[in-house]
Amino acid sequence: MKMPEVRQFELLDGLTSRRSTAAELGGLAKWFQNRFATKTRPVVALIIDDKFELIRVTLALTQLAVNVIPLNPSASENELEPYLRHAEVSFIVTDAPALMVGHDCAILSTNELPTDLPAAEPASAEHVQAAFVFFTSGSTGVPKGVRLEPAMVVGNARLAIQHLPYTADTVTASILPGYHTFTLISDVMTSFILATKCVVLPNFELKYLSSTVDALIQHRVNTFSAVPIIFNVLSKFAGALRESALQFTTSGAAPLTAELARQYTENLGHPLVPCYGMTEAVCFITISDIRQIKFGSAGKPVVELRVVDEGDIPLPSHTVGAIQVRGDTVIADGYYRSNLEHTQVYAEGGWLRTGDLGYLDEDGCLFVRGRSKNMVIRGGEKIYLEDVEALFESGTVAGVPILRDNSEAYALFIEEGRHDPEHAVHTIRGALGERHVPDQVIMIPRVPKSPTGKLLRQEIAKELARGHR
Repeated sequence: MKMPEVRQFELLDGLTSRRSTAAELGGLAKWFQNRFATKTRPVVALIIDDKFELIRVTLALTQLAVNVIPLNPSASENELEPYLRHAEVSFIVTDAPALMVGHDCAILSTNELPTDLPAAEPASAEHVQAAFVFFTSGSTGVPKGVRLEPAMVVGNARLAIQHLPYTADTVTASILPGYHTFTLISDVMTSFILATKCVVLPNFELKYLSSTVDALIQHRVNTFSAVPIIFNVLSKFAGALRESALQFTTSGAAPLTAELARQYTENLGHPLVPCYGMTEAVCFITISDIRQIKFGSAGKPVVELRVVDEGDIPLPSHTVGAIQVRGDTVIADGYYRSNLEHTQVYAEGGWLRTGDLGYLDEDGCLFVRGRSKNMVIRGGEKIYLEDVEALFESGTVAGVPILRDNSEAYALFIEEGRHDPEHAVHTIRGALGERHVPDQVIMIPRVPKSPTGKLLRQEIAKELARGHR
């Protein structure tokens, strides 16, 4: 009698013929284990520009009792050094070994990885042993690292599978940087758990638009995760995806406007699912119900979540306050090797202070209003600068709090050539009222943004120090 075929995870390079199976990943894990034999739970930094190789190595290392630290390969040596030193890295796996000379640890080049791998048990989610450390800030001073235990990583991916329509046949794609948790959890680990197929594509850039769209169609991809700035581009220029096999896409890492969510869904014909999360919770904190998406909302919590006032007292629905979370996939012991006081990170009861503001509606859906630092108070009224920014095309304006005459104020930075200053002020006054009008309007050549589309407010604020007062 013919035995049923055993499903096996498959990792594909969407632009070449490279592929890796669970069996091959198991062999690679065994090879690494032999290299690490003299170390107990070694700390392994990954500085790999080749994205397919980065994800392949990451998945192999999940099978070992190691601490994995994925780092941005485009970062300078000076930017990487504080992280490597803080983590006391034992090994660096890299595809640019010449740039790593001088570090007090072993350097493993990806060119050394063998093609003839030892026989081993196939890699699987059930065998994940690795912890991850992701650095969220700290290019100066003490780095701010988040250590995620194996059960947290797998557990958060399982939450995504539980609340989003993944199936045993879902083909995922990764178009975001592989050294961030969003694509690692939403696109890679979900596929790894389900033993399906994950297609690795270059980190999204406009110059790759055509090849990315072609690959999504060719490989019959059903879902991928991205940030709003990418969905904005796809909505306008990727109409061909309407005829693809895409069933849903997931948005996170930056605020998604109701207008963009509607526009994307109408133009491309499949749901764009808004979510909210942070590295301190692995990835997902809220996920929208695909059957009844509330545009403007980030969905319902998949971990414990509350909204509180300044005294950490829970607030009623539709009242903006500080968002706090806790649960099995939320860090419970503070930041990695950090001397921050527990009360700086947590409220009583182990509630993690996210630093974000928002409210829950009567159905328990979360509406994120911004960061606590992106708020000014005028006449006792809280002014959320994200409300102002939402009136304009994403990423073309930025509000930054300033201190003027011992009172709170804010400056509105506008990208040159995008909006007329007088018209911008008129728009704000008409939509939000006089109290929301900026104290100062500053034109700058470009509004600085991160690769995920988040406004780099610290960079913007430096404009004030350059004479814009």
